[in-house]
Amino acid sequence: MEYPQHLCVVSNNELFHEQVSRSFASSFMSVRRVQDWEVLLASPDLQQVCLLIDSDLAAGESASYARSVWEWLATRPMQILIVSRPLHVAVQAGRNPLYDVLVKRADILLDKPVEMDQLSFALHSVMRKNRGRLSPSGAAESGRKAVDDRKLWQFDPVAMVLIPPEGESFPLSASEARLIAMLITKDPEPVRREDLIELFGISSPNIRRIDTTVYRLRHKIEQNTGYQSPFSTVHGVGYRNESLSATVPLSF
Repeated sequence: MEYPQHLCVVSNNELFHEQVSRSFASSFMSVRRVQDWEVLLASPDLQQVCLLIDSDLAAGESASYARSVWEWLATRPMQILIVSRPLHVAVQAGRNPLYDVLVKRADILLDKPVEMDQLSFALHSVMRKNRGRLSPSGAAESGRKAVDDRKLWQFDPVAMVLIPPEGESFPLSASEARLIAMLITKDPEPVRREDLIELFGISSPNIRRIDTTVYRLRHKIEQNTGYQSPFSTVHGVGYRNESLSATVPLSF
């Protein structure tokens, strides 16, 4: 997998760690906890990982810690850094060297209290934007298209959002999410219109209503992203996935 598979929660708040762990229990990412800076800086195995740092740990730390953390982060370019902070901490810029380091190095800042769907959005958004940097083969892959790289769109079934190759994710309705999930699970086979009648709970076999529903989803995708929809029409049959993959395993 080209993305980091571990989320490291750097926090002394056990409840927050448990909340994150439960939220990502069905995800492709494992969750571990680091309780203080000493443990973090002494962890050589954190090479390709997403860091979720609680800014409360920066309170009262010295400038020497700021230098150490900066150097530690600088030698690990394969990381994503997400910093959670209370709103009142934002006004302390320039007063706390370690906090300033975290803000400057952060890929994204989340204000507390951090909602788990918000964290999921942020994580996948940063991963998508850093796709090239996070690939383990790095620049050596430039100019070559791997077999699985056709799957450029990401579907997050937990948050029910669709994430385009570039740009912001956007929410899906429950029926739209079910359609996207079915397209992915049936791939490479097409999804038949007859399957969608049952999926959408339509009482009569109204094929025109199915086509209208799919047309509206396509229009929504194109309006929100500027891209063509990541599935195609198979005439006389239904619809086929072209460039969709899921952030977690799906089953139908």
